[in-house]
Amino acid sequence: MDRIKTKDLARGRWKQVLPVLGIPSKALTGRHGPCIFCGGKDRARFTNRNDEGVYFCNQCGSVDGFGLLMKFHGWDFKRAAQEVDRLFSINTYASLAPGHYQQIVGGIGEHVPKSTKDCALWLRKFHPEKLGPWLDDRPPEVRFWLETQE
Repeated sequence: MDRIKTKDLARGRWKQVLPVLGIPSKALTGRHGPCIFCGGKDRARFTNRNDEGVYFCNQCGSVDGFGLLMKFHGWDFKRAAQEVDRLFSINTYASLAPGHYQQIVGGIGEHVPKSTKDCALWLRKFHPEKLGPWLDDRPPEVRFWLETQE
């Protein structure tokens, strides 16, 4: 089985991931504001170009989501990738409350394919004894989505 690259997993989710990893939310509004690195008053903005978490300062230049974490915390790439991986690991998310998980990755239902939803509902109705082990092999958003269904 191929491993999903951390970069691909984080694509499009940087606006939710970065604040959880300590980047100030006020730096991620998309509006011009003070740079969190050089302190310039109106020269930086979070553009999220190509869903890569791009932060741009007219003086400092631009960095992607990993570069932003590295520069802000003084981490190397390996540490930044490990921290993002930690957020997206199944064991970490399984222990999160649905509200906190939803804050990190956005709407719960939009990340669950229709076929998976149908299968989960079918198992719950016809084979509830098999539902738990089946959910253990799925991303946590499937369990959280199912909990919202009557």
